[in-house]
Amino acid sequence: MIFSLTRTILLPLVLVVFFGNKAFAQFMEVGTYEAPKEESIFSIQTLKRFNVSANSFGMADANLEVLRFKYSRKRGIHSILSVSTTRIFLFANKNDKVNTLSQLLLPNSGLINGSFFTTLPLETSTNTKILLTSQLGRRWIRAEPLVQKNKNNFLNKMGSLGVRFQRILFENPLRNQRIFFWAIPHTHFNHSSVTERELFFEQDLKPFAWGYGLEVGIDVRPSTKGSLQFFVLANKLQNPNNTADLGKWCVRATLLYVF
Repeated sequence: MIFSLTRTILLPLVLVVFFGNKAFAQFMEVGTYEAPKEESIFSIQTLKRFNVSANSFGMADANLEVLRFKYSRKRGIHSILSVSTTRIFLFANKNDKVNTLSQLLLPNSGLINGSFFTTLPLETSTNTKILLTSQLGRRWIRAEPLVQKNKNNFLNKMGSLGVRFQRILFENPLRNQRIFFWAIPHTHFNHSSVTERELFFEQDLKPFAWGYGLEVGIDVRPSTKGSLQFFVLANKLQNPNNTADLGKWCVRATLLYVF
């Protein structure tokens, strides 16, 4: 099954992300706390992360990370290529533009989402870390078009730039137990073609949209295997043409389990 998913999802997505029109994007990998490596390490993970979430626009969804390539270099620098998929269970809002915006403001949204993450430590102490985080990503989003009802999907480039402040609240090294808190102020953007913007937003959203946000969360690791994370993400667009519908804060609560 995994090899089938790799052929049908990962390979086309890698081609799309790295050989399509260039766009700088970024996003932070949430909830990691690792000591700097003495040597470089490459790892592959499959079906290791699952989360459910709901936001203030009335959308509820679930996300599964299908595949993750991680390369950890010396001095705590990490690079990750992640492939995930999101399924939406509920759109409580009757405004199709707002429902589509819910997905644009959700960094891991999309029927297929491919993202390249990097983290660079800025300051490290015994219990605290400050890191610069970055991402390059593309996603295939399904949404309700305002015209041309036969076209219900579009390609979107997205990213964010943030600084993650992270602190250990509790630690038991003998049992490998740890609880830590993080906060990430960030700026974000997304981009689609003029045609696709008009199809799903009319004239209400520019092809290049940007904004800012804040994420805060807590990570509980009760043993060597698995961790449970709860975090809240608040995002807002700064430059929509229709600020009444598309300029509001979108607040999203997420519960994530790492197997």
